[in-house]
Formats: sequence, C-alpha cells, structure tokens
Amino acid sequence: MVSACGVSEPVTTKTDTPFQSPIPTNTITPIPPTPTPTPIPLAALVNGEGISLEEYEAELFRYQTAVGDGISQNEQEAGMLVLGDLINQILLAQGADENGFVLDEAALQTRLNTLISAAGGNNQFENWLQENEFTQESFNKTLERSILGAWMRDHILAEVPLSAEQVHVQQILLYNSDQANQVFTELESGREFATLAAIYEPVTQG
Repeated sequence: MVSACGVSEPVTTKTDTPFQSPIPTNTITPIPPTPTPTPIPLAALVNGEGISLEEYEAELFRYQTAVGDGISQNEQEAGMLVLGDLINQILLAQGADENGFVLDEAALQTRLNTLISAAGGNNQFENWLQENEFTQESFNKTLERSILGAWMRDHILAEVPLSAEQVHVQQILLYNSDQANQVFTELESGREFATLAAIYEPVTQG
C-alpha cells in the first residue's frame, strides 16, 4: 500500500454573495408638503371680512396726522376709535350689498377721476397717496367702501318715518294705594286732572 506523504488536496473556498430577491424593492421618496400662503395678520374680522393690520395702522396714522395735537387721547383710545370706524364702514358696505346695491365699475372710475382732477393731476394724486399711507389698491378699496356706506346710510334714512305718534303723559305720584284709587275714581267721574294734581301732589306740580 503506497501512500503519498506531504501532498495536500487543493481547498476550494466558496465566496458568499448577497442574496438578490427576484422582486425589485420600491424606493419611497417623500413628497414635500404643498406650501400654503402665510395668513395676513388681521386687526379684526367682520362677518368674514378681514381688516388687515396694515390697513388699520395706515388708518391710525392718517387719523393721528389729521387731529395732530387738537385732541388729547392716548394711543389705545385713538386705536379703538379708528378700529370702530373701520368696522362701521365695513358693516355699512355689507348692508348695501345685502340690500342689492351693486357698485358700477364705471361709476367708481368716474369718482376716482374726479378726485385725481381735484388733486391737480396724476402726479399730484400719487404724491398724496404716498403721503397718506395709501397704495392705489388700498385707496380704491376705501373709496368703494365709502360709496357703498353712503348709499346704505341714505337707504336707512329713507326708511325712518318723518313723523311719529306722540303721547302726552301726566302723572300724580302717590305712595298710598287708597289715595291712588280715590284719585282714579275722581278722574273717571270727570274731575280735572290739574285740580287733583294740585291737591295730591302740590310740590312737583307747582
């Protein structure tokens, strides 16, 4: 029996390879959220219509410039007055809309042209807008509210009757029910009110 010494069999090394799935793996890419506009800071919200903080501050500036030192009031008092006026303007304009008044664009432009002419032309009008913290857009909005508000005021006044029923009331003040019943009986029997008033309440009737 012959055996070989010192001879080794070659060793075969098997290299592991990553397992590959026959089904491809989907890669999920996150979709960034759709950007939304930043809300405009509001000073007040009137029936769904906002008064922007910018509009309020511009109106406060115009008010303080107009009154100057003529009215003694603090910042809070002036602010409440201005905000209340803006709210009233919007309420009147909304009332005009609810009552069916439609502002014609041509009428709005005619009014605007009149104001430009009164200012001395476009350049002078533009200067006036800047000095009074107006943009063309904000001024048009204010002008529209003014026209709607004026219509609504006229509409309200037209609904108020020119005359009303008046009642002339006289009284005799008594603290005793027996006397009150006695006076009432005498009035029903035809005695003059002035006579009874002089008897039972001479101080207040004198």
